[in-house]
Amino acid sequence: KELDLKEEFVIWYHNRKHKENKFTICDFPWVMDPASKSMVLKYENMIEQQKEHSNIIQSLLGGNFGPASLNPYFVVEVRRENLIEDTLNVLLKGGINFRKEMKVKFVGEQGVDEGGVKKEFFQIIVRQIFDVNYGMFNFNDESQVFWFNGETFESNLKFELIGCIFGLAIYN
Repeated sequence: KELDLKEEFVIWYHNRKHKENKFTICDFPWVMDPASKSMVLKYENMIEQQKEHSNIIQSLLGGNFGPASLNPYFVVEVRRENLIEDTLNVLLKGGINFRKEMKVKFVGEQGVDEGGVKKEFFQIIVRQIFDVNYGMFNFNDESQVFWFNGETFESNLKFELIGCIFGLAIYN
């Protein structure tokens, strides 16, 4: 019988929620290939983002009409010409609910983010972060991998924020 990953995820999620212990492959992520892990993460993210939408609706029904409660999305508004710094500044503000679905808005552009703008944002920012001229990473021609630049003058905080960007890319 072929493994139904969605069914496995449902069992795993139910186990966590109800403190049960039914066997599921999701309890053993080291045996899953990267594509399967990615799908499990996608299922979990969908549920978490749906929960956030439900929380917002419940908050509104309860009479909470604050600005944070009205927007079901985590909105990142950035300038293309200053993409990395603008994004890092958004992340530094704090008070961000990263479980909300992320939407990207480029300042001065009309694009509505239905997924394409967000995808373009992540493609551009990752390309810029790994540009050796940016200075945070070096490319090793022999091994064909990027590695942290040990001679960079960037702060550790910037590397942590870059990690947040990668986490957002995976989550969204």
